[in-house]
Amino acid sequence: YNIIFSTCVKCDAGPNCETCSSTSITTCVSCLRGYYLDVSTVLCSSCAIGCSMCNDNTTCIQCSDGYILPGITTDST
Repeated sequence: YNIIFSTCVKCDAGPNCETCSSTSITTCVSCLRGYYLDVSTVLCSSCAIGCSMCNDNTTCIQCSDGYILPGITTDST
């Protein structure tokens, strides 16, 4: 929900939008986990399979449980 003119209104920028613009309930500024804000459409799009956080459809920054980013070493101790 956003506060516009001292009234709470529901964000209406799509089903996967977490936060709307403070000036427009139809403009998304951040998406739910597993989605990224597509700058060309200003809508939330799904991250790739196995990716829980991403910057765009090709850049995963955090994997879902059971997935790893290739080339990243992890400490298994």
